[in-house]
Amino acid sequence: NGSTMSGLTTLAKPFLPDGVTAITAPITGPAVGQQMVGSHFMNELNKHPNTSPGVTYVVLVSPDDTQATPYKSGFLKPVKGSKVYNVDVKGYCHVPADHEIDHSDLHIDPIALSLIYWGVSYSTYKNALPNCAMRL
Repeated sequence: NGSTMSGLTTLAKPFLPDGVTAITAPITGPAVGQQMVGSHFMNELNKHPNTSPGVTYVVLVSPDDTQATPYKSGFLKPVKGSKVYNVDVKGYCHVPADHEIDHSDLHIDPIALSLIYWGVSYSTYKNALPNCAMRL
């Protein structure tokens, strides 16, 4: 769905007609600019559904994420026949505020890992619900 880069895209728009791409492209290549809300790439991509029938999706997000912003922009919209689990890791698992799970931590944090394990092992089961305390 695209990222606002914590508002940087909105702030830069009046000064940089191409958004932050002019700044980021020499460093990161086109990918960062393409992921920005309002980019030509995202506008074209968002014209289509982001899920397909017959597929189970597990999306993990964290309010501590400052790269994919707003953090819930990663949530998917299910189409008929798809199954989508949009999980706010900290909210769903009642993680204390002082336990930070940022963008780079989602694949290594023990709580998030538990959800990842659940997602690849059990998410397709009938009436499955995300599990915050799976044994790893």
